[in-house]
Amino acid sequence: MQDINFLSQCVMGNSRKYKALTEEKLQHKHELPCGCEEVTLEDLLCNYECTECGEVYYYSFCMKEVVYENNTWHCNDCRKCRESAEWHCKKCNDCTYGLTLKCDRCGKKSPYAV
Repeated sequence: MQDINFLSQCVMGNSRKYKALTEEKLQHKHELPCGCEEVTLEDLLCNYECTECGEVYYYSFCMKEVVYENNTWHCNDCRKCRESAEWHCKKCNDCTYGLTLKCDRCGKKSPYAV
């Protein structure tokens, strides 16, 4: 198993699924979205940099697939992986689309708005 200090936020948020992984599942290979190589699930529990193109990926238990690290993040409040264009509204306690847009539900100003 990986050093807990280097695990992705998604793995940390899905600790039950992580703890239930067998050696067989850890060694299962997943093709990276870039198509450059196949990598074991064990390597994708942390941010993994493709040796050919340099893109960084991790396995999302929430989405059940390998995702680009810079296009996806794990919201600890919602307990789900989200697109990078979303932010968590503390007032609604839900994620909303558009980093610089107001919350879809309550109209609260985004903390990323200029």
